[in-house]
Amino acid sequence: MKIKTFFGKNVKDAMNRAKAELGDGVILFETKEIKQTLKDRDENAVIQITVGAEMSPESKVHKIIPETVDQTPRYFNGHLESILEKPVVNESPSGSVGSELAALRAEIIKLEEKLSQFGKPEFFYPYSQVYEQLLASGIKSAHAKEIVESSLQKTSDESVSPAKLLGLIKNEIAGSFTKAAEASEGSEGKPRTIMLAGPSGMGKTTAIMKMALNPEIYGGRKVAIITTDCYRMAAAAQLKAFSKVSDIQVFEVRQAADAIEVIRELSRLDVILIDTPGRSSAGEEYTDMLLNYRQTIQPDEVYLTLSAVTDLDDLANLTNPYSALKATGIIITKLDETSKPGKLVSMQRDLQLPVKFVSGGQLIPEDIDRMSRELIWTKLLMTI
Repeated sequence: MKIKTFFGKNVKDAMNRAKAELGDGVILFETKEIKQTLKDRDENAVIQITVGAEMSPESKVHKIIPETVDQTPRYFNGHLESILEKPVVNESPSGSVGSELAALRAEIIKLEEKLSQFGKPEFFYPYSQVYEQLLASGIKSAHAKEIVESSLQKTSDESVSPAKLLGLIKNEIAGSFTKAAEASEGSEGKPRTIMLAGPSGMGKTTAIMKMALNPEIYGGRKVAIITTDCYRMAAAAQLKAFSKVSDIQVFEVRQAADAIEVIRELSRLDVILIDTPGRSSAGEEYTDMLLNYRQTIQPDEVYLTLSAVTDLDDLANLTNPYSALKATGIIITKLDETSKPGKLVSMQRDLQLPVKFVSGGQLIPEDIDRMSRELIWTKLLMTI
């Protein structure tokens, strides 16, 4: 990780300069006001920021294709699209190959449209319209059906307007999120221990730094961070840089017994946040390691950390290795990167766990919020 200081007229201006040099993936560690003119910055600059960024992947021998980029068409019709975009080689003068492929594509489109209608629930208006709106927001069809059927049982008034019906449903969703996210307190007389777990790339380390400093969460309290992720150099460097600019102690441990010893030494603190390594494909050894930490430390909370861009079809496979941890809640990251925040409704229902915190953006510590009714309305329900 590269740590560097930038200056600007305001935070946005300084961040733009940082992104221009280091790329969009910069992480903001510190901001402060500058009262004296420095030679290496503009005279009008009054804000200094400290940021960190991963080393450019261009320096690596092989180009890494992001997992989120689908390199192949999802449907057969997509394959036809890619074929038809290419020039036809050795085609007969009549152009029959291209014509036949175009006709086949048209027939498949019609077939897909017909097949998409099977299995759809039949709701009368305006319930049918609200059902479609829930689907468009990212909520799974099964959950959208449950929600609409529930509202249908409570009010089967055909004269109700779509806006009023959607308002009733939004209130019900907001209520379920708020009740599930009620704060719980740890044992009195010892630090509150919170362990984050989840697949790689979900943003656990960044979420922990935000939680530690955000005044609405644990900022202002006596906080320390324990990392068990000794496998990624980038994670260790990120936390070390964070510790320097935040004055929050970070301890690196390699086994559960070491973590217990550190926790005993930090008995006068208020909160201890525990970072764990992630795996894209978790094996039995990895699961046993996490379970050993869980059973040895016995944290007050275990939060499963997931990205809002996670495909709901992959959710079960991604989270199955963590079922033995008996998570007490979910942290959703990268909410700013999805156009379908309704996914949160399906994540909560599929996992049967409350969403505790929601994070979106790279700013530390601003871009994280404790789940609340207001947050549900602004981040989720306003988009439906």
